[in-house]
Amino acid sequence: MNDEPEAAEPTRSPLFTIADVAKSCGLPQPAIAQLVSRTWTPQGWMYTADQIAEAIIIAEAIRHRGRP
Repeated sequence: MNDEPEAAEPTRSPLFTIADVAKSCGLPQPAIAQLVSRTWTPQGWMYTADQIAEAIIIAEAIRHRGRP
């Protein structure tokens, strides 16, 4: 019996579409394409969880800027 812990499998960050980002942050897709960094993948341009968080921050800043 081996008491050493097994090596963890490397985790892969899930990828999201621009539609997923739009649902999360409330910005229209053209604004997301212009304002939020994205990642090139074999499937095309995709977004990571960190980039969705970035989109949410950008959306909050835009909404805040629009208030009197």
